[in-house]
Amino acid sequence: SEAATGKEMARFWVHNGFVQINSEKMSKSLGNFFTIRDILDKFMPETLRYFLLTMHYRSPLDFSFEALEEAEKAALPEEVLAEIEDAEKGWAEAMEDDMNTAGAMGHMFTLIRLAGRIGEEKSWRKSEGGRDAWLRILEDMK
Repeated sequence: SEAATGKEMARFWVHNGFVQINSEKMSKSLGNFFTIRDILDKFMPETLRYFLLTMHYRSPLDFSFEALEEAEKAALPEEVLAEIEDAEKGWAEAMEDDMNTAGAMGHMFTLIRLAGRIGEEKSWRKSEGGRDAWLRILEDMK
């Protein structure tokens, strides 16, 4: 690669610990073997990368689809969810304050901006958490 491009391929090269399935060694003979292609048929590449980065590279990696599902949900930061909740609460409070529609509209625009931020960030928009947040904002707009 370096000879072909003239550019450094990597500054660091590491191998992760053994991959385990439910604390057992992954192997074809045990029938608990998955390829990257199998995993990417069900999950976005960003989710797999996030999952792998949450483990120390020398530690055994205990793989499960449940753990990947948790990683997928974690792809949307809690701060974004908190901003959505704050905007929803602000909208409700404004409407309860003598139908303060001008104040309520400000909170609606906050939700629209948050939906835009989720759409711009590839790992967020492709995560389950991002899709759920979009659907939640869409429901708020009804």
